[in-house]
Amino acid sequence: GGSYLANAKAFNSLFTNPAGFSAGKSSLTLLAANPWLYFFPSAETVAAMETVVDDPAAGIDALNDLLTGSGTGVGFQIGLGYVGNGFGVGFIVMNDTFAYGPNTLGVQVDLGITAALIAGISVPLHLGPVTLTPGVAVRPMYRIRAYDMGISDFVGLMAGGDVSAVGAEVLAGMAMGIDLGVNAEYGPFTASLVIRDLGGTRFQFGALSLADTLAAFEAGSLPAGEPISEEDYEFVIPMSIHTGVMYHPDLGGFSFLLDPYVHAEYVATIGLEDEQSFWSNLHLGAELRVIRMFRLRLGLNQGYTTMGFGVKVLFLEAHMAYFAREMGSFAGARQSQGVTAEVAFRF
Repeated sequence: GGSYLANAKAFNSLFTNPAGFSAGKSSLTLLAANPWLYFFPSAETVAAMETVVDDPAAGIDALNDLLTGSGTGVGFQIGLGYVGNGFGVGFIVMNDTFAYGPNTLGVQVDLGITAALIAGISVPLHLGPVTLTPGVAVRPMYRIRAYDMGISDFVGLMAGGDVSAVGAEVLAGMAMGIDLGVNAEYGPFTASLVIRDLGGTRFQFGALSLADTLAAFEAGSLPAGEPISEEDYEFVIPMSIHTGVMYHPDLGGFSFLLDPYVHAEYVATIGLEDEQSFWSNLHLGAELRVIRMFRLRLGLNQGYTTMGFGVKVLFLEAHMAYFAREMGSFAGARQSQGVTAEVAFRF
């Protein structure tokens, strides 16, 4: 259900809740690969995607309802990290590509690639029956963003077309994000408060062409571009405040067979122009661990049902989920469906 706050631990706590650095056992993730699709891979959609490769014009026409409805896209995240004993450090690379427009000719593609180093600490404080765990993490990031690329240019580029003919502007730059979190544990209950991107995380971008971007990569350097003043363009990840709770009953020896978790998270983003509804900010989730090997999951993400499963055998984990998210200002305005998976090697 998109609820990751009070139940955050191990690798996931690196980008959800730094107080989770003290939760659970130490965990070393040598590799976590997490791809996702912003569409449900029905037979018709997959066939349309295949058509794009052979005949871009026909493929785009076949995807018209999806592109001009909720939009569609793909993405992935690859990372590694260590979390344990109140310390967390990790490195991730993420790509997110999304296409949407009012009509087929007006479809624009936004593409972003972000590399981030995450490091932080948390310290448990035992206050009688309550354990209070504050935590902090810093995220130096480098991001490349190509935005408002015409769908025809994008498809042509994917088909090996001339890069110099693509007119999309590319922005490249760095930022430093700061996250604060605190967990309060009492018996089977955990309550959490997290401030993500404290004060808003501002990127200092430079502008360059797509051709120059690829040339910089080929030369083994990071694209920089000509600096942009904040008057011309300012990109800020807004600060968000997350509150969450989790209930994890202690079933004693029976927990080896069945071990349930129930959790919720509410997100308030500061400075958004469009007012968000209650349901579009609410995330509910439940997980049932079976014989410590299988995970069954069910949730409610921004008013939409999500579900998934996972399996863990020794150091290998595999997970898959169906999700839906809200692209509008209130639940039910503009639904976007998708699927996501993860394969990880953890010790």
